[in-house]
Amino acid sequence: MTNSPMPEPLFSTPQRQSPAALFIILAKTITLFAKVFWPALLVFLFRSTGKPKEHSNKGDIFIYIILAFAVITLIATIIKYLFHRFYISEGSFIVKSGWLNKKITSIPLQNITAVHLEQHILHRILNVAKVSLDSAGSDKVEVSIDALSLSKANELKHFLLQKTNRIKVDEEANLQDHQEPAAVVNQTKLSFKELLVLSLTANHIEAFFILLALSVNVWDDLRKVFKLNESQWIDEHATLLKNSVALAAGLIFLVAIISVVYSFIRTVLRYFDFTITTESNGWKMAYGLTNHQQIFLPFSKVQIMQWSSNFIRRKFNIWIMHFMSAGYSELKKKQKIHIPVLTSDQVDALVAQYQRSEIFIPESGKRIDRSYWIRGLIYIGIILGIIPGIAAFFWMKSVAIVWLIVMAYIVVHRTYFYQYFRWQTNDEGLQMYSGVWGRKFTLLRWNKIQQVHLTQNLFQKSREVASLHFLTAGGEVELPYIPLSVATDIVNGSLYFVESKNEKWM
Repeated sequence: MTNSPMPEPLFSTPQRQSPAALFIILAKTITLFAKVFWPALLVFLFRSTGKPKEHSNKGDIFIYIILAFAVITLIATIIKYLFHRFYISEGSFIVKSGWLNKKITSIPLQNITAVHLEQHILHRILNVAKVSLDSAGSDKVEVSIDALSLSKANELKHFLLQKTNRIKVDEEANLQDHQEPAAVVNQTKLSFKELLVLSLTANHIEAFFILLALSVNVWDDLRKVFKLNESQWIDEHATLLKNSVALAAGLIFLVAIISVVYSFIRTVLRYFDFTITTESNGWKMAYGLTNHQQIFLPFSKVQIMQWSSNFIRRKFNIWIMHFMSAGYSELKKKQKIHIPVLTSDQVDALVAQYQRSEIFIPESGKRIDRSYWIRGLIYIGIILGIIPGIAAFFWMKSVAIVWLIVMAYIVVHRTYFYQYFRWQTNDEGLQMYSGVWGRKFTLLRWNKIQQVHLTQNLFQKSREVASLHFLTAGGEVELPYIPLSVATDIVNGSLYFVESKNEKWM
């Protein structure tokens, strides 16, 4: 009797992406081209100069350029697809890419902190998914595979999560394909009514500034292409603009409506069909309409928990929870995990998987030192605000007034921040409550701390206060302006906890 050959390890042989990747790469290239050269396309479509024959010749040349670009893009897409391969070898995930300029990326499996699946509209049409890998040693998404079949993408995700040493043995068993899935503790779906409320209470001011920045960029491109002279137009219509209060009010109203509609649509697209499933070993999340994402987050990877609410959402008790997990970075904004929660029970259920302690009541917490507010009043209000503002008032009145308003706003902002900030420590960790117009809770367990920094500027030294900076694998938490003696006790106590308890941080 001959022994059957051992099965080849999964993903051990170099393999290409799904053929659908050709369409994905081609679409990305065309989109990038359109973003860069759209002013030139507008000129070709709407602006005609010279004689009709000359214009026809220019049009023919432009068409030939477009055709040449299309051919080059198609060839480059095929080459990129053919020379992009990935496989797993000797405990590392390896990606080889490039033809003339070859590139090899290797990530040890134990360093992989997250595996993300994304589906844009084209991905969903082609039934494929984009796979992105994060590692603890980088501030960016290190490896991304443009398109794998949905079944193969899930298979790769489960295999990587199973192999990484970051996941406990009992969690690995739940991720294996041949075993039963992890037990579902509970599942929450965002209803259509809740989605509408969430969208209507979004930050419309933020949306306004995003649109404003976009409009300025678009206007600048159009002005250069069509040689528009806004100063001349304003001079010609100065009388009309000056006397038309209704026009100004109408424009303000229109901008406000557009901002609300934009933020509404953005929120709907992001949280459409949002589902979070709490399993025995982690959270499974799926959401998004045009960009559908599937994320599995083990409990052990969560380093910091935060949930916040803007001024409007606080009135409806709506919060957005943010998991700062291992490998998190400000540069990975697309990979941030935001969870909409609409009841206090939902918050409690999520927090219970992170810590045993109850969420503290802000009114019972401690305040930061009054010197935080005093420093803002002296340095910002007087030294940077009133003195330069009065000096500039005799030369540039309008600029001085604007400057004083900005400085006054900063002082008011710091005043409210000082007034509402509360904090508390217990045997398990640190809890903070902060905000000015909105509110934010922050939870940090002692065993998640990698480093603690105690800092003092000259003003703090004179007042015998200090700020603490807690560094974790998922980001930083700052506790500002507390008495120096208290800060020292917290540093010593937290470090003693980490060393004596010897609890795993992930």
